[in-house]
Amino acid sequence: WKNLCKRMTWEGFQELAADRKTKGFSLVQIVCGLYPDEGFFQPSWENEGGLPYETKDFTVINPKYFEFSDRRIQYLSDAGLVPAIVGGWGRGDCDGMRVGIEGVKRHWRNIIARYGAYPTVWLIGGEAGGPQWTEVARYVQQIDPFGRVVTMHPYESARKSVTDEGVLDFDMLQTGHGEWDKALAAIPKVKAAYERDPHMPVVIGEHSYEGHMQTGFQDIQRYVFWGSMLSGAAGHTYGAAGVWHVGVEGEHGNWGAWGGKPYDYTTWKQGMVYPGSTQVGLGRKLLEQYPWQRFQPHPEWTAPGCYAAGIPGEVRFIYHP
Repeated sequence: WKNLCKRMTWEGFQELAADRKTKGFSLVQIVCGLYPDEGFFQPSWENEGGLPYETKDFTVINPKYFEFSDRRIQYLSDAGLVPAIVGGWGRGDCDGMRVGIEGVKRHWRNIIARYGAYPTVWLIGGEAGGPQWTEVARYVQQIDPFGRVVTMHPYESARKSVTDEGVLDFDMLQTGHGEWDKALAAIPKVKAAYERDPHMPVVIGEHSYEGHMQTGFQDIQRYVFWGSMLSGAAGHTYGAAGVWHVGVEGEHGNWGAWGGKPYDYTTWKQGMVYPGSTQVGLGRKLLEQYPWQRFQPHPEWTAPGCYAAGIPGEVRFIYHP
């Protein structure tokens, strides 16, 4: 999420991108401008060029900030990693709408002007929703000359977060952080979203990050990946403590929900090597040996509590947790 900030050095950014590319990842969700879990216009937003804007209504841009962010977005694209850019956050403690809806639209106009020619995905807001964020999503669709894919990173479901589903190209889910109770509850949410009419591609955008709050380690990462992908998901998101908030020694980068105390002191270098990232990447490499985009769920092929998908008469994938 926070890899455009100055805690992540340019050398570190290249190292992390190379790690993810080598492991088999294809896309990076990254926030440009308004960070979660942080106060409004805090110094922790800064990159090497300072804050993104000089005024709190976003009328005066700071070009130096965007020069440094430009380099990183371009690097991801050149490395074959799609930048899925989040334009701000909607949760109460870090609500981007405090700049006003016109300010958020100005911010999105700037993002599209700078990055629309890259193979981007637009995540309109993180944990956002309601009429104003729906209006922003519609505005992005109207002004984007490249017609990039649009969704909302939600509390629960992108489709449930907007007042007009027509502003979305796919449904993104957040299924909750924690241990097996959250992991077991995630797959029914994927199934419900997959079966919803009218049909729309569905991807978990956030689930139990590996190591987040000292939970969700590699067994859970495997379970949610395979349970999701064999239940009709169009892709999958992996996250890790340390990485999402760019933790470094002496500056944790996440302020949590407990009176400003951090969720994790994990550094990004520690989180980068958690085993779940390798195991999820291997899952993608295995699926890509087959026409996985044509797979459909077939729970009748296996026992209750297990998952199966494939193409009748051609291939079957069966996962027994």
